[in-house]
Amino acid sequence: MAFFAGLVCAFNIYSLEVKDFQWESGGNLKIPVKNFSLQTAFRTNGEKNLWGGGLGGKFTKKKIPLDFKAGNLGISGSLSLLNNPQLSSIISPFSIPQGTVTPLNARLPDGSSWNKPLSGFVKISALSAFYTEEKLLGVSASCKWFQWSFVSSPLSAGKTESWYSERPFLKNDFRSASMIFQGAWKNEKLSLSFFDALYIQPDGKLLQVFRTENRIGPVSLSIFVNPNHNLITSSGKIMDEFYQLKGNVQGKSEGGNKIPVFWKYGFSFLGNLDPVKMELNLKTSTGFRFLCYLTSLNGILSGDVTVPYEEESISLPVLNKITLSLKNTWYFSMVQPLFRAGVSFIPLNNYSSFQTTENLGFSLNVSSMPSLYFNIASELKQKNGIWQGGYCDLGVSLKYHRRLFDVSGKVSWSIEF
Repeated sequence: MAFFAGLVCAFNIYSLEVKDFQWESGGNLKIPVKNFSLQTAFRTNGEKNLWGGGLGGKFTKKKIPLDFKAGNLGISGSLSLLNNPQLSSIISPFSIPQGTVTPLNARLPDGSSWNKPLSGFVKISALSAFYTEEKLLGVSASCKWFQWSFVSSPLSAGKTESWYSERPFLKNDFRSASMIFQGAWKNEKLSLSFFDALYIQPDGKLLQVFRTENRIGPVSLSIFVNPNHNLITSSGKIMDEFYQLKGNVQGKSEGGNKIPVFWKYGFSFLGNLDPVKMELNLKTSTGFRFLCYLTSLNGILSGDVTVPYEEESISLPVLNKITLSLKNTWYFSMVQPLFRAGVSFIPLNNYSSFQTTENLGFSLNVSSMPSLYFNIASELKQKNGIWQGGYCDLGVSLKYHRRLFDVSGKVSWSIEF
């Protein structure tokens, strides 16, 4: 049987204040028409409204896939990689590269972001294209050759909100262009993926970055290389010279006589070398996962260390943060409760003081009609053992799903104390 370990602390709470109250609602409608389907989506939070519609299916005798969308769309895939080509700063002992390519994709409004411009997206077989009211144009093409998958995405952007858009000779009619080429190959024990991103800068220079993610059995290794200064990405983000190395190793076992029990354990790290700041940041994470038919239990211990250096010397490592977290999920027929607990330790002022933070959370997913999701999360802070305050977030979501349409609503509160 799994267990849940919590962190219990007692404090004198002097005042409560409801700092923020939010709500949102929306609905989806899907209508099948022969080989096609019509779909529309709407989201509102009282201040902003998002809408979108789409037509998808297969046409002609060869059943060529077609996907058309318009509205406040979420664009992802190869554009996300061009906007932010670095490796993810989030590490987990249980994640491992999948060896896939990401072509240009679009999704109808889902409430995950409320700052989406009006845009249009079309995909015919392996060709994709989109255009937004912000004059951002993108095209993507993919193909397969034996077991290799390739994606080529040339993109050109309109005016970009960044420092150089204020320059007199660029302010009125600036255009930037960027392109990404991806390739991937995988089987059960081996996966290889890479991409090369090219960026045309305001002065006409062509700069590039490179990234690769590889897996051999339970071991993975990823690399990111940006040898450029002041590189401007397709989103207007400015990137200095930067290098990353990310790795992961995992193991698993199983046992149990009458009830199967599975164990999974792993270790991961991320090293960030910043020649501009002249420092090496190292993040590590190790943990275990216990799973049986009724429950799962995760435990993760993470650390964050920075090593400053100069041209001829290396300073002592500086501990930034240590975090311990536990998560326990139960799988019943109608409800799936989830318990979370965590504590972090942060040294301050060259170890002369310290800050501790506790995180407690509970969520409940009720599989009914309509389905209900309830979530509560809290954070408590102390400095040198003295109470510094905290907050508590509460949220309730409802979703009603039928064969042709979905209706959803969400209410959330944020309380400080």
